[in-house]
Amino acid sequence: MATVPDDIIDKYADSMLKKKETVSELADQTIEDKLILVLKEQVKLNNKTVSLEEFTKMFA
Repeated sequence: MATVPDDIIDKYADSMLKKKETVSELADQTIEDKLILVLKEQVKLNNKTVSLEEFTKMFA
């Protein structure tokens, strides 16, 4: 894989950060990522095998 020069990366980052929409999307993604990490640490899943009928009843 080719290495991209630092000045090219810096110019790209500067141009992306000038766009409010991009900055907002990056902030939202960062918040989502952190929230997912916290939830994964705090929520414990119990796997349970259910029949199709039981599964259907859960959402009825």
